[in-house]
Order: sequence, then structure tokens, then C-alpha cells
Amino acid sequence: MHRLAHNIVTEDNVENHQRVEENRLTLLGLVGLKDPCRPGVKTAEESCREAGVNVKMITGDDVFTAKAIATECGILDTTEDLNSGAVVERKDFRNFSDQERMEKVETISVMARSSPFDKLLMVQCLKQKGHVVAVTSDGTNDAPALKEADIGLSMGSKEQKWLKRARI
Repeated sequence: MHRLAHNIVTEDNVENHQRVEENRLTLLGLVGLKDPCRPGVKTAEESCREAGVNVKMITGDDVFTAKAIATECGILDTTEDLNSGAVVERKDFRNFSDQERMEKVETISVMARSSPFDKLLMVQCLKQKGHVVAVTSDGTNDAPALKEADIGLSMGSKEQKWLKRARI
């Protein structure tokens, strides 16, 4: 959700680089943007689940956006809420002790506001628990997690056609 607001700024404010006080802004409106689940993702997630593959979504999105997308894509059940333990924010994941993290890692389906380091940490925890871990990513900043995983797939426009040919 984005907020649009305005304030009158004088030439003197601009020349002196004065900050506009947020509490003096007039709200104009709110804009909501939706980033829908890509076609085929929900079917792919269902196929993974049927095959015994546990899908996790680790994203930089805020917790509410992450939960909504994960629910739409079938990663989260509609009954799972922010208190169920299936959704966690990076700050909480990092603040867990090593033991707590290892206890909770298998029940976490969505991690919000995450960084490449958090993705790497998740992969390491899952591997320590004995899981075979695959990571997909569309960014080079996830290289450490891709390398640490048993299977790393870096996705981009050119890679998509090869993945289709490889039936991955």
C-alpha cells in the first residue's frame, strides 16, 4: 500500500534543504498494487506437495504481501495466519537461538523481509536437518544460497526456455 500526500514547499525550504515535516502533509489517497501469482505456479506447488516436496517462499516483501501471495499460490493454507508459525519475518528468524531456529525451520513456509543472508541461513538449517534443498532465484544476490543448496536454479528470461525443455 502506497500513500500519496502533499505539502506546500517554499523556495526558501528548497534552497536551505529543509526537510518537509511528515506530520504536516495532507493525505491525498492510497494506492494498492497487486503482484499476482504467476500462471502455473499454483499447479507446480500442488505437484510438489503431492510428490512430498516442501515449498518455502523466502521474499523481501513485507509480511502481509508475502502471506497474501503465498496463500494465492497455494504455499500457505487459507487457515494459516501470522501467528501460526508458518510465516516469519527475517528479524524474528535471525533473533531465534540456533536451537530455536533448528526446531522451527521445518514449519516455516514463508519468510518475509528477507535478505540473501537469510536465504543462505534457511538453506544451511534445512541441510543440517538432513533435507535435500533446491533453491530458485531470479537474482545474482542469492548466489551464496544457490551455491549452498544441493540444487540451485538461477532463473531469468533466457533460462525459462531451457527449464521448459529440461522439464524442470
